[in-house]
Amino acid sequence: REAGNANAKGMPAVFAALKSAGIADADIQTSRLSLQPQISAQKPGGPTQITGYQASNRVVVRLRDVAKVASTIDALTGAGANDIGGIRFTV
Repeated sequence: REAGNANAKGMPAVFAALKSAGIADADIQTSRLSLQPQISAQKPGGPTQITGYQASNRVVVRLRDVAKVASTIDALTGAGANDIGGIRFTV
């Protein structure tokens, strides 16, 4: 619950950064929500233990102006986004 709450707490800043970059609501979509256990490294053959959880979600953004790519990435990282990838250019 703690990991999910922390993730949810940070997302409004990410969405606000997208909106301030001029991205329309219709061009923003959450595509994945993930909660993964974090497992401690023990001695070989020893038991493993869950030490916590990591929550994340992926947001798909459609930029209609290629000139906004760099400034949008800057705004997102400034808002706390820390895993930006899968950038595609299509016509």
